[in-house]
Amino acid sequence: MKSGARVFFAASAAGAASITAQLLLTRRLIASGRGDELSIGIFFFAWLICTGLGSAAGAASSKRASRGRAGVLLLLLAALTPASLFWSSALGGAFGVPHGEPASFEKLLLISFSCFAPVCFVAGALFPALCAIAAADGRAAPSSAARIYAFDTFGGAFAGLVFGLFLVTMLNPFGCAAAAALIAVLGGAMFLPRFPAVAACAIAAGAFLAAPIWIYDAEDAAQTLAWKRLVSETRQSGYGEIVAISDSGRIDFYSDGRPAGVAPDVVSGEFIAHIPLLSHPEPRRIFLAGAGPIEISEALKHHPEKVVWAELDPVLLGMKMRRTPMPLSRVYRDGRLRIVPADPRGFLAKTRDKYDVAIIDAGAPDTISSNRYFTREFFALLDARLAPGGVAALSIPFGENYMGAAERGMLGGVLAAAEPRFHGVRIVPGPKTLLLLARDADFFKSVSPAVAARRFVERKISSEHFSETEAIYFFDPARLDPALMQFFKTPAEYFGAKDKTRAAVGKLTSGRDVRVNTDMTPVAVAERSAYIAGIFRGSRLGAVVSGLGAAGGSARMVLLLFGLAAACSLSARYAGRRSATARTLAVYSAAAAAGFSGMLLEITLLLIFQAETGVVYRQMAVIIAVFMTGAGIGASSASMLKERLKPSVPLALVILTCAVLSAVAGRVSLGLLGICAFSFFSGLGVGGVFPASMRLLAGNAVNSGAAAGILNFSDLLGAGAGALLTGAFLIPMLGVNTTLVGACALCLCAWIALGNDA
Repeated sequence: MKSGARVFFAASAAGAASITAQLLLTRRLIASGRGDELSIGIFFFAWLICTGLGSAAGAASSKRASRGRAGVLLLLLAALTPASLFWSSALGGAFGVPHGEPASFEKLLLISFSCFAPVCFVAGALFPALCAIAAADGRAAPSSAARIYAFDTFGGAFAGLVFGLFLVTMLNPFGCAAAAALIAVLGGAMFLPRFPAVAACAIAAGAFLAAPIWIYDAEDAAQTLAWKRLVSETRQSGYGEIVAISDSGRIDFYSDGRPAGVAPDVVSGEFIAHIPLLSHPEPRRIFLAGAGPIEISEALKHHPEKVVWAELDPVLLGMKMRRTPMPLSRVYRDGRLRIVPADPRGFLAKTRDKYDVAIIDAGAPDTISSNRYFTREFFALLDARLAPGGVAALSIPFGENYMGAAERGMLGGVLAAAEPRFHGVRIVPGPKTLLLLARDADFFKSVSPAVAARRFVERKISSEHFSETEAIYFFDPARLDPALMQFFKTPAEYFGAKDKTRAAVGKLTSGRDVRVNTDMTPVAVAERSAYIAGIFRGSRLGAVVSGLGAAGGSARMVLLLFGLAAACSLSARYAGRRSATARTLAVYSAAAAAGFSGMLLEITLLLIFQAETGVVYRQMAVIIAVFMTGAGIGASSASMLKERLKPSVPLALVILTCAVLSAVAGRVSLGLLGICAFSFFSGLGVGGVFPASMRLLAGNAVNSGAAAGILNFSDLLGAGAGALLTGAFLIPMLGVNTTLVGACALCLCAWIALGNDA
């Protein structure tokens, strides 16, 4: 194989191995951070910053780069991939964070950087090393760097597609890690002497072929290390990492570290089923989401004609059914039960059936996936699917004795979203707090404790823990007095209210800072993140997040940042007329702005897709792969166009993509095809910035070998900042549309800074 072909093959292998390793580590760490957007933003931040630091370090030593060093780096990448995957399982315990529990921001950062640093630093160092090798072969530095960038991106895109579409369901994580390691070894062998190359390939191929022998034991050991308990079963689905843990006669199910059900959970299951169903005079048709066998069994005791149970993840659904003990598992064979292995919200959007009672046990609205059951759009859908006189029930986080500002903001945003459709509200604290909703404002006044108890007796219900006595207790309005009184200034004001629940709802939804929770402005996620941050009183970063929880504070912060960016851009343009150094810094800044906006677009697209479908676990790899395909094509096209393409053209494409997405987001359902189309065009623009910027640096007489590494570092630094800020702060606090407008403004600032060079 010719020297140039070896370099480009090695770049493709490095891109494929590194993206596979990074996706594996991201998916594994999602379970550690409970899958919330803040933790995902931190993981992407660590991924990109570590890669950028590796690129900067490689740029500093680019003069000493050699084929042997590049080969060793690829072999090191191969060895680190499965080792880092196993190491990631021990990080939570090493930093004192139980698996699946929230962590302070400092600890999340430490866990993320400890996990990603080895693999990403090596992957980042490979880029300037390969650029230096190509330059040493006599190729033009800007052109060869752009081609290496393109081949690296194409390799990552191909691996992302294969990983997302096939490997994730065919192999367990360690099997995927073995495949990535084999690819990296094949790339490294291109630069090694014959004997070491053959030995390395033989070892890697042997480990991959022997994968069925060791990968399952490795996964079991890693899961046991992570959970500190014996894991009964682990499955990788297209929706998340599903774990079942047996403990004292019951089985706890987790999806990405979040509780996903208990079998059997008798007390909570009976409460969740009976409270909404006793609120309705004759529940003939019932819809359940997030339920378990107890809820289904108890719902059937109300003598309905039909019960529909929808579960997003078919793998989780099958695991629950398979592990339900006898005789409880007989409930799945009841002729009145219809099991729907599909997105509950998507099912409600497609069906035309009407339901008397809908029970949604989706957990707290602390992620985009769970928040989509608490938004204005979902309540409109729920209203359309409830029969006249229908009742909806949702489990919500609620503090009976005290709720802080963040908790109140979360509940107020949810109630404000429901208010236009549902005027009847009842809050029922219990094993889980239920929010009951009805269209008629006076609906729940007719459901007194005596009425609920009479319905329980008339329906001849026999339950293990729930009886007519519990019905009287839970429906007693006096139980709510201590809980609702916290929303009033004085007890006298509370007891003076004619309808205490309605008055409390008015207090929660009428505050100056209360915002309506929607799909594109997930207020509840922001408030929940601020609440979690407030748990860690000693966390300085947590205090920052809590302080940014207010809408006004976050808006002022963003305006300040964009104002500073505009001022810096104008200053850079003025200085650039006089100084070559200033022009060079402007080019690096443009690359950082493009990286920031590209990652902002990518995170936004992932969150939009998650809001539409409830899942992004499997499709994340596909969407990222499409973005990288666009980036590769953009880099290749810009490299071929040479002097005819200036950075303004790809920057304009990024601005146009942001503007169009801002116009359609939340108004049109994009689906996977639409999301991928936007991802491709955003990648096309970001990818085109790199080679165009490299030509400007070459014209400014900058050392070309180091320039490629520093430019790549600038791009990744901007992308890392975009990953952290977008999912954690910008979208939850400002919404999708405002965030995208801000990205347009940032790219315009970069355009201004480049001046005539643009």
